[in-house]
Amino acid sequence: MFKKALSLLLLAFAGFSCSAQVEKLFEYTSKFAGQPSLAVYGREAFVLFTDGRSNKGRICRYHMDTEVSSCSGDLFDTIAPHDIGHNNSAIAVDGDGYIHAWIGMHNHKMRYYRSKQPLDIEHFTFKGDEMPGYDDEGLDEKRYTYPDAVASKDGDVLFIARRTGLFMDGDRLRESQHDEKQDFYHYDYRAKTWSMVLMSKNPGRNAYMSRLYADNFGKVHVVTAHSQRHAGDNTFQRGTYLAYDIDSREFSKASGEVVNLPVDVDGENADLFYPGEAPWGDNVTEIQTPNVSVNSEGHPVVTYPYNTDSDFSKDSPKYELNVASWDGSDWVTTERVTPVRNHERPPIAKAGAVLGIVSRDRDNGYLHQAKRGDDIRLVETLPTGGEPAVARDFDESSFLYITGRRLFKVTNETVGNEAPEVTIITPYEGETIPVSSPMLIGANISDDGEVVLVDFLVDGKKIGSLESAPYVLPYSIERSGQYKIAVVAYDDEGKVGSHEINVTVRNDSTYSVTPIEDAYVRDGRYEDANYNTKSLVVKLDDESDYTREACLKFRYSDKAKTFSRAILRLKVERQVRNPVVVVRAVDDHSWDESSINWSNKPVVEEGLALLTVDGNGWVEVDVTDALERFENSRYIGINLVSEFADGAILEVSSEETKSEPVLRFMN
Repeated sequence: MFKKALSLLLLAFAGFSCSAQVEKLFEYTSKFAGQPSLAVYGREAFVLFTDGRSNKGRICRYHMDTEVSSCSGDLFDTIAPHDIGHNNSAIAVDGDGYIHAWIGMHNHKMRYYRSKQPLDIEHFTFKGDEMPGYDDEGLDEKRYTYPDAVASKDGDVLFIARRTGLFMDGDRLRESQHDEKQDFYHYDYRAKTWSMVLMSKNPGRNAYMSRLYADNFGKVHVVTAHSQRHAGDNTFQRGTYLAYDIDSREFSKASGEVVNLPVDVDGENADLFYPGEAPWGDNVTEIQTPNVSVNSEGHPVVTYPYNTDSDFSKDSPKYELNVASWDGSDWVTTERVTPVRNHERPPIAKAGAVLGIVSRDRDNGYLHQAKRGDDIRLVETLPTGGEPAVARDFDESSFLYITGRRLFKVTNETVGNEAPEVTIITPYEGETIPVSSPMLIGANISDDGEVVLVDFLVDGKKIGSLESAPYVLPYSIERSGQYKIAVVAYDDEGKVGSHEINVTVRNDSTYSVTPIEDAYVRDGRYEDANYNTKSLVVKLDDESDYTREACLKFRYSDKAKTFSRAILRLKVERQVRNPVVVVRAVDDHSWDESSINWSNKPVVEEGLALLTVDGNGWVEVDVTDALERFENSRYIGINLVSEFADGAILEVSSEETKSEPVLRFMN
């Protein structure tokens, strides 16, 4: 194992100093034939690449603490050696440790593989045909190039790729130089399901290449380069940004404005970090593929090569690195940071409060650093060793990147700064608060630097943020119970301080319970499968295998039986085609959420109510009829089923989440 410190560097920003050590960790191959990809899981790094001798896809892993590496044999077919330039790869590791890999696609149907066991780099199964749209035909056929993938902090996997533009030439389906799209996929690792949306579609244009970054706050950041024509080289002229919220599954601009999909680069729903300077043209190239990260305030920072040629010539481009950063109200561009080679895409990653950018020109490699994104400083000139291909965050003090055949680590150490001191002054520890009563959450915060952001949380869920004093946020809690209130402060050097208290929320006029068991079941070939997941799914489908029903079981205590009315509250995470759901009674309470399936589900009795859903968020339905039916039982059993619209889908949070279903009793 070879591990060499290349340099010890010192960088001075206004208000703090930071040293950076660059280390070569290991050489994962002696020869490669395509673009590698990188994933981090725990204390390990995983590299997916095409071996230049066998032209097959392989995976290597490296443990940061033991400094031990291991590599697989040949795993995947690729398009090397005849098409190395398009032989890109993508890799991510989900929350259960399963490795997801994509490789060898240039206008091909999805070539996606998943490891048979967690962290197993030797055994994989082809899973492309399980992704949405795989079997689509004709003009809707999904052929892909330029994959990218990341894992969210919570363990979901996000994937994006360019979909080939297609057209009919008589009876022949052909590939177009226009109308290339970006499809965005989301893998819910708890439910073990993929979903897909058409993210970017530009009539007469190409959404050509995208890159992803998953932050620590439940968002995935997406940047895309757009061209008018696929003209045999990169002719990118616009750059767009999107943020994807993993919980709400909504896309938004950097300003927070939610946008409808697909994004049209010339439309109002496009957030242009680079709006373009020249009219659209077939042989004009203004930028190269962007990469993205976020600064300590959570604002996006985008790196992209910019063509300084006066005519934006694609035949003789002169690229230099530009950096676009969102300052809270607008995009700010730092121009011509350093020369960049043609077709290269300087990656960016984050270590604590410091962003790192790795690039090279014709002679040398460079490490630049920044805090906000508009304060870039050159740290050191580095040996090149090949194209800087990809970078990933590792921990609060370091990030990883690949150059050529080697994996490197950059480690930062901030000096002379303490974490913010936070004290919650209202409410006080142990205070009892009435349900729905307005309260003020207030805190005193001090720091030897500058506090840039303060988050307010209730039971771990962020309810609001402030960027300046006074740090007081009004809020009310709608359900009785025990709650943890926390205030978390971030300073300008990435240090974090927090304080947490416990309060009791009580309302004697109502009484609420949450499910003791809930799950959903699926028919057809899935009739023996159990779906005890964080989501409950309800769907009616004329085709076998696709219908789903949900079952919930609530405890019906003596206290609950003193009330005369009952309301069922559900948190809708996703709905399709405004589903109408029948809420029915379940008299058999012997089922268990860990073993229920379509084959053994309990017999469903009469309907209690109808629930019509037309959006996401909390919904309520009156189930008072259940009280008389279950007056002699210790439980209330409920079944959710769709009986009206074929293909309509309802997905609600289950008891495994903090937005679990609630049965509220009242008079």
